[in-house]
Amino acid sequence: EQGTDGSLLDISGTLAAPGFQVFVPWRTEEGEGGEPGEPGACFYTSTPYFAEGTMLGKPVSGFFAVDHSYLPNGVGWNNSAIWMRLQGGWNVFANEYDDGSVEWGHMSIGADRFRFAAVASADAVLVNSLSVDAKIDWRDAEFVDRITFDVGDAQPWEFVTDRNGKMVDFSAARPGWSG
Repeated sequence: EQGTDGSLLDISGTLAAPGFQVFVPWRTEEGEGGEPGEPGACFYTSTPYFAEGTMLGKPVSGFFAVDHSYLPNGVGWNNSAIWMRLQGGWNVFANEYDDGSVEWGHMSIGADRFRFAAVASADAVLVNSLSVDAKIDWRDAEFVDRITFDVGDAQPWEFVTDRNGKMVDFSAARPGWSG
């Protein structure tokens, strides 16, 4: 919005739950950032906060995740092996319930051994698993209706898309990706 007085983004917050980290090594393939056949890796971190403030001059509040991706020199997220080849689906969520309790996490599936689940409450890790399988019910060729994640010993986690959950505009901003 042009002409907005003040800062575009002014947000502060408090830690909502423990963060997590994941390390993903790979051998670079043709068309990916880096030299084909060379090793590559990503060290990824994510930390959730309860945040509030203003965005474009309007009040906002909710969860805010601070994510960092540490990649080899010359490799960006959109030309990394994760984006180009390994990642099949990556579900990030955060919930605050009526009693004030929190659950947040990441669940990811993909090619090769690219799969993990990390879920925490405000003060405890609930799921930390590299043994993840998923059943996907597709809405159409691009969007899903439901994903059920089997994360090993823990109870399965089910995510159901809102019937209006096609994030078409958001997806268009990132070619090759569906929100």
